[in-house]
Amino acid sequence: MALFGNEDLNWTLVQGTSGSGNAGTTVIKSGAGHLGGIYVGLPSAGTVSYYDSATGAGTSSSNLIMVVANNGTKVPDLFTPNCRVQNGLVAVMSVGTTNQTVFWN
Repeated sequence: MALFGNEDLNWTLVQGTSGSGNAGTTVIKSGAGHLGGIYVGLPSAGTVSYYDSATGAGTSSSNLIMVVANNGTKVPDLFTPNCRVQNGLVAVMSVGTTNQTVFWN
C-alpha cells in the first residue's frame, strides 16, 4: 500500500531558523496538486504555515491549509492532510527552527 494513497509523490525539505538567510518562504509547487503529508523527524521547535498559493505573495489567511508547530520533543511525527491544492503549495516559516519533509505531487 502506498503512503498517502499515491505512489508518485515528490518531497521537499523545509528547514532553517527564522530570521536567518536559510529560512522564510518556500514555494514547493506552483499549480494544482496534492499535499500528501508532512514528516517531522528531528527535535526542533518551530512553526511552519502551509498555503494553497502559487507564490509567496498569496499567503493570506483565506489560503491557509494548516500550521505545523514543532514543540521540540515529539518526534518523529507525521501529519497527513492528504488534500488537493488548486493554486500551488507554499510553506512559510514564522518562528523558531524547523526541519520538515513535505510530500506532494
